[in-house]
Order: sequence, then C-alpha cells, then structure tokens
Amino acid sequence: MIEVEAELERGDFRAAIAISSRNRRAAIFGRSGAGKTTILDAIAGLRTPRAGRIRVGDHVLFDSREGIDRPPRQRRIGYVRQAADLFPRRDVAEQLAFARGSRGISSSSGDAALLDAFGLMALSKRLPDELSGGQIRRVQIARSLASRPELLLLDEPLANLDAGSRAEVLAALARLREDFDLATILVSHQPEEILAFAEEVFVLEDGRVVDAGDPDEVLSRRGGTRTYLRVAVESVDSSEGTVLVRWGPLALRLPLPAARPGTVLHLALEAADVLLAAEFSGRISARNAFAVRVHSIEERAGERLVQLDAEGGRLVASVTPGAAHELEIAPGVRLTAIVKAAALRPAGGLE
Repeated sequence: MIEVEAELERGDFRAAIAISSRNRRAAIFGRSGAGKTTILDAIAGLRTPRAGRIRVGDHVLFDSREGIDRPPRQRRIGYVRQAADLFPRRDVAEQLAFARGSRGISSSSGDAALLDAFGLMALSKRLPDELSGGQIRRVQIARSLASRPELLLLDEPLANLDAGSRAEVLAALARLREDFDLATILVSHQPEEILAFAEEVFVLEDGRVVDAGDPDEVLSRRGGTRTYLRVAVESVDSSEGTVLVRWGPLALRLPLPAARPGTVLHLALEAADVLLAAEFSGRISARNAFAVRVHSIEERAGERLVQLDAEGGRLVASVTPGAAHELEIAPGVRLTAIVKAAALRPAGGLE
C-alpha cells in the first residue's frame, strides 16, 4: 500500500498530490515539468512537503500533523535516478556492498544473485567509466535492490539511452517485474514504458493527478489519436503468418507468428488505421472487422476523432468531415470498425 497526500513546492512550482495504490507496480505519467520527480524526491525524503502524509505499507514516512519526517536513511527506499550517480572509484561489486553497508546489512550472500539477475557478473570489477549507459542503469537497479528496500523508485530509467541500452534496461525491468516481489513506482513520459511495466498509472499535469487507473484504458483516453489494447495470444496460424489474440471477447489477427499462446501483449493502434462502415458485407481483405457504437465525436484540425465503444473496450478512429456526414456519425450510431492486421503494432518492450 502506497499513500501520498502532499503539498509540494519547487521554486515557483506548486503541487498538491493525492496518490493511493495497492498494486505492486504503479506508475506516474506526465510531461516534463509536471512534478513527477518532485513526488519521488518527497517519498525518498529528499524534499520535505509543506503539508501532508506519506505512507508505505505499515510505515508512515511523513506526517505534518503528527510531526513525523523520517530521514532518507530510515525509509528503506531504493531510488534509481536519471543521473548516473554511481561512485566513480568503486567497481560494480563494491557499489552493491556499499548499498548493503549503508543499511547495516553485512551478509553478501545475495550479491551474486543480483549480479547474475541483471547480467552484471562479468562486469563486477569494472568502474563506472568503463560501463555503457545501459550497464550503468542496470547497476543502479541492482545496487538499489542490494539495500533490500521496501519500495523501489524508478525515475525515467530509459531516459537518454540509445536503442541498444534501452533494450538492456527493458530486459532488466522484465527481470524486476517477474523475479522480485517488490513495490515499485515508475516515473515516465513514454506510454510504452508504462504499458510494459505498470499495473496502475496516475497521470500528472501541473502538479495535480488528473486521471488514474488501468494503464491501457487511461493512456487510450489521453492518447489523442492512438489506442492501446492489452491482448492475450490464443493461437498461431503459421500458414498465414498471423496470431489470433483476444481483446476482451473480441478475436483479432495480427502478424506476430513468433508469439506464444498465453502471452500477454500491449498493442498500439493509430486512429487513421481504423476504417468505419455503415453497411458491411463481411467480405474484405482486412483481417479484423467488428461492431462498434459511437460514443462521442471531437472536431480537430480538419478531421473528426470518433470515440468508439467495442466489446473489447474503447478505441478512436479518424475520419474526414465529409465521411462523418455521409456515414451520419453521431453518438449512439452503430458501425463496423475495420482494421488491417498490420495496423496492430506492439507497444512496449517487456513481453
């Protein structure tokens, strides 16, 4: 259980945050300057709120009314920051040993398992300036876990990394998600990172939480012209080179022949790739066609964004004003949505 109710200041910036989550993997999503890192700093004890209460599990870390403000060393929190904050004269193994020692943990029995879990065993004697960006981030994660935290904070772990390093860190996050039963808060402005890791997301704008809930649903609501779908692979059709997936009760096909049955995937679908039909014969080259009902219409820069309710969830389509008129699109109207298999693309990188 994580609860944050805090009034925060940073220069002229003001924030009033209210977050409560029982999920093990929560995320905070928002643009730069929204206050994401400020929240993490307050949870870690590096920034003192003007007022409020912060609780992790059974431990109250800050309570302005009760006069409680535990120093960082007493908070049992691991913090992986954007900056490469490794000790320059300590090798990888020594980074972990220092983290343990700072928490009074003398036994090194878990260090080898952490080095192995994050692919660092062969790098254990290297200094930070001998490591790549992705390797540094993996060391930061392993070092945080070596201190045996109650909560792990990840501040934009993929920021400023090249494609190869991002792949390394995504793999590390997958291990973290699968092998460590640890409460974690991930901060990011990239929807794909949130989808790949989090069970719940809080959207931050100008120091306020403006939306929260299931990552696919929340990010779809705020995605503009993009819909995110969480699907489960049901079967593979090797002759056609496609897989059959389930989005709620709906069956969809997409070209991912290497996917395994039972795998959960996050997909992205652009509004321009959703075709709408008022009358549909059922015979078409596109592999996916299903019934939808118009929820709402938004005018935007010469187009109409149509919010649609399907059995699997909400999605958005983009049509011209002329097409909207011809199809008589209005709230409550029933249509058929048509989507090519290739238009459903993987989003996120942990599956």
